[in-house]
Amino acid sequence: SYLIEITAKVLAADDPKTGKPVVDVILDRAGQKGTGKWSVIEAQQLGIPATAIEAAVAARVLSSIKDERLAAEKAYGNGGVTSISADR
Repeated sequence: SYLIEITAKVLAADDPKTGKPVVDVILDRAGQKGTGKWSVIEAQQLGIPATAIEAAVAARVLSSIKDERLAAEKAYGNGGVTSISADR
C-alpha cells in the first residue's frame, strides 16, 4: 500500500545535514491546524461516529505536549522499554 511504501522510504532515508537516519532527527511532536477537531465536532453534531478521527486528534494533542509526556515518563517510568528496533 501507499502508506507502507512511504514509511519504508522515510525509515531508509538519512538526514542530509547530519547523516543520521531521518527518524532520529525528526521531532516527536505534531502541530495542528484544527481540521481534525472540526471534523469530530461536525460528526458529533450529525450523530455519526468518527472514532478513528477522534483517536488521531487525541494522539496529536498528546504529541504536542512533550514536556508533560517527559514528566509522566519520569514519574511513572516507561514500562521497562529500553529500545525499539525494526529491520530496515
